[in-house]
Amino acid sequence: MSKLGTVPTYKDKHRLTSGSQADKAKLLALAETCIAEERLVDAVDFLQYVGQTDRLESLLGTAVAEGDLFLATYTAKALARPLGHPEYDAIGYAALDRGKLVFALEAFKRSENQAMIGTLVDQQQKQEPVEPADATVPTDAPNE
Repeated sequence: MSKLGTVPTYKDKHRLTSGSQADKAKLLALAETCIAEERLVDAVDFLQYVGQTDRLESLLGTAVAEGDLFLATYTAKALARPLGHPEYDAIGYAALDRGKLVFALEAFKRSENQAMIGTLVDQQQKQEPVEPADATVPTDAPNE
């Protein structure tokens, strides 16, 4: 195991998950440890291996709510399903609320939300901070 904590190193993780005799209870416990230590990408790997789709869906929801585009994309891949425009928009607005402008811009690009892309690009060019309060999620407008 890792000398930094209880989460296994890459080599240990590979050893633990290779072969058909992997101890799924141990892997699930490691996933929980990873979550507790906020090593969520590692947790996704273990949860995917043991087939915990409910937990993966929960992590995906957390990633979307926190505007974490990387974790959301990684978790969706583990679930073998694409993210849709509404999810990318939700990630973008959540990222914007948290000041994660790079994640916000990329999420809006993936959702093809031209209005928010334009707003963020304009703000970057003016070097003005983007106010999250100005970015409200439209409730009745379809994605453009």
